[in-house]
Amino acid sequence: MRKLSDRVKRLIVITILTVLTLCLFGLVLYGYSIEKDRNETLTALQEEAEPLEKQISEIQNKIQLIDLQTTNADISYVSIAFYVHDPDDFDTISDLESQYNINASVIINVEDEDKEELVQEAINNENEIILTYSDITDKVKEEASELKETLKEQDASCFFASSSSTSESSIQSLKDIDFDGAITYSQTVENQRYDNGLVTYGYIYVSSDGLDINSKLSPYITNKQCVCVIIDMHYYDKGLTPNGVENLLSTINDIQDAGDIKLNITTSIITTINNIKDIDEESNNDIQQYKEELTEQLNDLQSQVDEIYARWNK
Repeated sequence: MRKLSDRVKRLIVITILTVLTLCLFGLVLYGYSIEKDRNETLTALQEEAEPLEKQISEIQNKIQLIDLQTTNADISYVSIAFYVHDPDDFDTISDLESQYNINASVIINVEDEDKEELVQEAINNENEIILTYSDITDKVKEEASELKETLKEQDASCFFASSSSTSESSIQSLKDIDFDGAITYSQTVENQRYDNGLVTYGYIYVSSDGLDINSKLSPYITNKQCVCVIIDMHYYDKGLTPNGVENLLSTINDIQDAGDIKLNITTSIITTINNIKDIDEESNNDIQQYKEELTEQLNDLQSQVDEIYARWNK
């Protein structure tokens, strides 16, 4: 009887352990099922919200352009551009844009063997694209024209850029390709101008840690000139460390918070240089009314997006 009793005890223990194991397994499956359902719901909500968020972005850009067109150059406008060389660069850029609340442009060399993939990544990441080159040859012009067609098909903003040493014939080649704008970057602070379809303004090149961005920006702030801060991703995680880039962007944000500069996309900077002018009171009233209408549309769209994501938490 004693042996039978021990056997029964073992069976009871085994049964209890089996039941507990099954319960635990069931809870794990249940938790996985809930998480899977939540992720699927979030994906569906993001897809539903995506066209609305695109409209929001477009309206925000329109409002930004209105502000630029109705304001004289009383501040230095600064754009951030990442010079990309590898498709993986965009993961870093996307994280930095989100962390520091910036809308960056990307610079792509037309002669880069991965240019098509880089352009597509930029389109997917909704970055403005600035194409550049080492030497403008017939092949470069042909490849740039082909890229322009791809960009037009996907309704992406694209500019063609060179250094200020570019010859007049090369500059004319830029215009002939019919990009959204042609840019020359100048190292001379007071060389900002718009001349027959070509915009010229300053740049600050970043390829290593330790750049004193305050002193570099100072002459542009003093002269209320536009400038592009170009971060070369070829040196990222080499001489240009992740911490160095974060410190740079943090400092730029601090300078903006102090009211000395305003961060803007390339489109807005070109508009600033091209459209700084006095506006009569009647025209200004019409523009401001249009801005109010856009703001109402923006608020309505944002409310719709908020309602969509609110369903995820229910």
